[in-house]
Amino acid sequence: GKVTEPPSSELPVWMYFFLSIPSVFDLGATALCMMGLQFLDVSIYQMLRGSGIIFVALMKQHVLGDHLFRFQWIGVFWNVVSVV
Repeated sequence: GKVTEPPSSELPVWMYFFLSIPSVFDLGATALCMMGLQFLDVSIYQMLRGSGIIFVALMKQHVLGDHLFRFQWIGVFWNVVSVV
């Protein structure tokens, strides 16, 4: 039979730049959160971080039209319980 080479596992250079864009935004968001933590109690900060999951799940469901699985809704429910 014919022997074929496995595909190369190296990423092209443009992919590194493409992946660096969200990384820079995440780094900026983390820096802003750490600066904001100076003015907030830690418990309020943790509640705000936990509520992000709830908003992302709702936007994924209603804006993108992507349906969540039952186990994902259970996880969102527990986040709601922990924030409240």
